[in-house]
Amino acid sequence: MRALVLGGALSGRAAALLARRLDYAVMVFDQDPAVLAKLREDRLPVTTGTWTPSLLTGVDLVITSPGFSESSEPIRDVREAGIPLWSELEFAFRQLAAPAIAVTGTNGKTTVTGLIADMLNGSDLAAVAAGNIGTPLSDVVDQRLDVAVVEASSFQLRFTEEFHPATALVLNVAPDHLDWHGSFEAYLAAKAQIHRNQTPDDLLIYDADDEGAVAAVRAAPARLLAVSGNRLPDGGAGVSDGQLDLGEVVVPLARVPIADPAYLVDLVSAGVAALAHGAKPDSVERTITTFLPGPHRRTLVGRWDEVDWVDDSKAT
Repeated sequence: MRALVLGGALSGRAAALLARRLDYAVMVFDQDPAVLAKLREDRLPVTTGTWTPSLLTGVDLVITSPGFSESSEPIRDVREAGIPLWSELEFAFRQLAAPAIAVTGTNGKTTVTGLIADMLNGSDLAAVAAGNIGTPLSDVVDQRLDVAVVEASSFQLRFTEEFHPATALVLNVAPDHLDWHGSFEAYLAAKAQIHRNQTPDDLLIYDADDEGAVAAVRAAPARLLAVSGNRLPDGGAGVSDGQLDLGEVVVPLARVPIADPAYLVDLVSAGVAALAHGAKPDSVERTITTFLPGPHRRTLVGRWDEVDWVDDSKAT
């Protein structure tokens, strides 16, 4: 099998190294001198310069990176040639033995992915946070895992075929990355790819108060579970009587470090996903009451003139 990897940065390099471990004849196309130097250190074959369709000659599979939009010349040429086109997420998932929890949304993906992984690891389960969070899924497929928690961007989901998480989360969907996808409808459709291969035995968690999330899960085949940071949806999980109510776990809001609805729904979403995969209630509760988001994510800077100033610049 001959594979061409489009883009040799973080996810592209990981895909190329995985392809080599699987005995693919692999070539990486990139134009960034710094990236090319790293690839050559890895002794990966590289090609650079101007893109030409002749690079597809004899290629059986193309693995693309987020840097190549749907409308880019390489992607158009690959699709016209009829060569299978996968994202790194799709390629790695096909080698993954552990069940996957996949998290997508315009905002909150990294926070929720980290929360779930912490809840599972705190329950003596072998879990890893991978995907768009910074560690490509291709880098962890050889690990012995109970669960892989995958942050999935719209770019990665767009070129999936068999990606099938046992539990999927759609946190929110608002107009974004329209230059890459071409339209909001295409962006929404890419997000909806997260549940494309799910069945009624799988779980799909979504924010019942977010119009985009509701639209993205419409007609999904999986079992739906509604969550909210403002209320307690029927049959779902959320906020009720001053508490986070996750069914098995109930936490007073007074014990939650950040208690605005946008963060509360992240906590609820993560908690029900982790519980569904065997997390212990005490680990879920402990994580909810101690977890702090990463830099530039809902960080209280200070309070002046009775106004709270929050650094949330990482949000899209």
